[in-house]
Formats: sequence, C-alpha cells, structure tokens
Amino acid sequence: MIRKLSRRRERERTGLTVVEGVRCAREALSAGASVRLAVVAPRLATLAGGSELETRVRMMAPVGDTTDRELGSLSDAESHQGVLLVCACERRPLSELDTAGRYVVLDGVQDPGNVGTLIRSAHAFGLDGLIALKGTADLWSPKVLRASAGSAFHLALAVSTATELVDWARRGGLGLKVAEASRARAPIPSVGCGWALVIGNEGSGVGEAIREAADLTVGVPMAGGAESLNAAVAGSILMYLFTRGGMERGDTT
Repeated sequence: MIRKLSRRRERERTGLTVVEGVRCAREALSAGASVRLAVVAPRLATLAGGSELETRVRMMAPVGDTTDRELGSLSDAESHQGVLLVCACERRPLSELDTAGRYVVLDGVQDPGNVGTLIRSAHAFGLDGLIALKGTADLWSPKVLRASAGSAFHLALAVSTATELVDWARRGGLGLKVAEASRARAPIPSVGCGWALVIGNEGSGVGEAIREAADLTVGVPMAGGAESLNAAVAGSILMYLFTRGGMERGDTT
C-alpha cells in the first residue's frame, strides 16, 4: 500500500498520503492529522527529537517496526529518517472557504519544490488556504510535503478549475491578484482582506481566464539585472508584502 501511494492516482483514490521525516511527521501530529499507520526503524531513535516523536507516534497509530534497510526501500527520500506515516489528506471544496480570507492560488505550478515552498510561505504569513488549479503538482505528494516542511497540514488546501475559481471569487467578492514579472513596479498596493494571489506556471504564467477576471496585476520590483524570480521566491515576497501592511497604494490596473 505504501509503495502504491507513490502514485498520484492512488493518493486521489484513497485519500491517503505518505509523510516522511521527523519534522514533517511532527507537524502532521501537531496539526491533528489522521494517522492510519506508521512504520518505524531504529535510525529514528538516533536523531534529535526522534525518541520523543516515536513515543507520540506509538500512542496515536498502529506501528510496524522494520529495519533501516527495509524502510529505505519504502522511502521516497534520498536518505530516510527512520519514520514514515500514512495520513489522510484533506482536499476542501471551495464552498467551505471563506471569501473574506486570504489565499494563494497556483495556476499550473509544476515543480514540487516550488509548490511546497509556497505552501510553507502561505502558512508562515498567516494565509487562510491554498488553491491548486489544473496542471499544478499534487499538493499531497511526498516531495511537496517535504518541501512544505509539514505546513500542508496547517492550511486549508483546495483543488479547483479556473472556471470554478472565478465564479466563486465573483460571488463572494474576493479579489484575484495576478503575479506577473512584466508588471514589476513599485509601490505594491495595500490589498486588505478578501483576496487571492495567483502564481502562474513557471514558463507560461497565469492562464487567460484568471488574468481577465483579476482586479490587480502585480510584480516584485527588482533593481538588478535578473530577468525574473523563481515562482516560489516571487510568490513568497508578494505574500509577505500583502500581509505585513505599511504598503502605499499604487497602480491597480
């Protein structure tokens, strides 16, 4: 079952995912994730905080003890940390999200590292959730979970089509803010609440349907000669600016 969960189709069919490593496992437990089973190997006890984590895991879920070598054969990571959890992954419908909240939308962001980093940033800056559109890497893949450092368990995560997103935003009065490198100008305007920052595909950017529905296009001002920023870096900077106040009102074209 654990090996099958390496496939996106199986994760979507079962509603389960694999969580690896001390930090991700600790965050999953702290967030109250539903742990169906765990696999533990001797290496866990040799790591900082490993023994404490093992005690918590054994109190919360059925545990299978195995060898370091066997766990290595199950792990998606290059070097496992002696613990693996099978957890429920929750994908919320848009109807459960409050349009007065603050969100980040990923429109075809394909790199798992970028997706995980944006989830982590959304959690760090106090956003209410993250919405993935078609073409985005699976929010619950092991690579995304590791890159998010377990933050995926602390956010409302939803999957939607562009049409559903636009309809939901219009009905609830939620503003769509599109990130685009060519619109990198200062100052970044104050945006208040009830918004979703849309980060587009690493190569082609945000799709036309979302672009047409947006009420603001923004970019990160850059003084250097770089053509653009990595999607995760740019999105993280904009989330910080949108949520930290002290921003002057600027062009809202």
